[in-house]
Amino acid sequence: MLTKDEEQQLTKLVIKAKEKCKNEYGVEIKKPIQIDTSKSFEQNKVLIVQAIKDEKDLQLKDKPKTTPSAISERKKQSALEQAKKNEELQRMKAEEQKLVAEWKATPPQDVQIPEFETAKHLILATAKGDGNATLITGEGGIGKTFLAINTIKAVTKDFEFFNGYTTPLSFYKFLYGHRDKLILLDDVEGIFNDEKGMALLKGALWDADGKRIINYASTSDKAEGLPSMFEFKGKLIMLCNKVPRENDISVSAMISRTISYELSFSHLQKKRIMYEILDKKQGLTDEQKILAKQLIDKHTNLITKHFNFRTLERLLVFIRYNSVLAEQLFTSTIKQDEDETIVWELMNSQKGISEQIAVFHQLTGKCRRTFYNIKRGLQKQMEADRKSAKVQPKEDVALAQNEGGQ
Repeated sequence: MLTKDEEQQLTKLVIKAKEKCKNEYGVEIKKPIQIDTSKSFEQNKVLIVQAIKDEKDLQLKDKPKTTPSAISERKKQSALEQAKKNEELQRMKAEEQKLVAEWKATPPQDVQIPEFETAKHLILATAKGDGNATLITGEGGIGKTFLAINTIKAVTKDFEFFNGYTTPLSFYKFLYGHRDKLILLDDVEGIFNDEKGMALLKGALWDADGKRIINYASTSDKAEGLPSMFEFKGKLIMLCNKVPRENDISVSAMISRTISYELSFSHLQKKRIMYEILDKKQGLTDEQKILAKQLIDKHTNLITKHFNFRTLERLLVFIRYNSVLAEQLFTSTIKQDEDETIVWELMNSQKGISEQIAVFHQLTGKCRRTFYNIKRGLQKQMEADRKSAKVQPKEDVALAQNEGGQ
């Protein structure tokens, strides 16, 4: 007699054997394979293997044999499909190059944003100066790409753009093809997460005996025509939201060979920059601009999730579409962290700290420590807002007062 555990093992064996037939022989066995509970575990194993084999052999026997001409036809079809793919890739690449060329030709946007000044000059220290690389980090949607592109375009149109890391080989090809150029690398987290990508980047930054050597050994046909190593004389401007594995020795060593800077704004600063951009934005009426500012003031605060310049762009889509519905559409797309919302409301209530903690625990089931962690984070953001209000023009003080009253 079989135990329940043995019966389960045999069921798994049947499933595994069927999958193997499908993957290795292209044979799908739909016929149920029975387990005989009156027989032993070992006897069932033999019966299952034999039943699967018999069914597989039967199906293969009935399958038409592949003739040499059929194989040749299949190869031709495969080659045609590959040629089509290559043609499509070439077309896409040509369109991409045309788009980048047109984009480079457009004049830079002249938006003077005080918060960008430090990062701007650090980019220029590489683009115009003697630096080999500048690394700008900061949360998504706060204008890193906008800043880098407009800063570079103001001094040169002779630069290359690389967005989104794919494979080490494609990155190696790109670096080799532009080995003496100024390169803007956007969204480079993928490089930091890939050991081979990191090795290539190190080569572009490491100065060994006065030369930066990048090497890459590959057996791929796609590497044909590429040297296994070359000297990189270009410059890199790198942008990313966050450097992964920042405490890793190799990553921190790489960062130390760049001019690195974190672009970080308080909620108040983000609003001020948004309004600066909004005031100079073309194609909007004064009424639309006023409405955008009113809705941002009314419906966003320190606990609004993912509050950045893309928030403004989304709001403007709604206002252009229908100014009457804009508020409803905007509020339906912004989110706030539930725990932070509770702590925020408790901080702005008349309750004492012990009562705040008790209410937080009652509503969330979470402990005192979590309450204090969230509270400290919010206080840190509030302090950042207060500091930014002290160094900004008078109109920003009004923004800060409005922020504190929400």
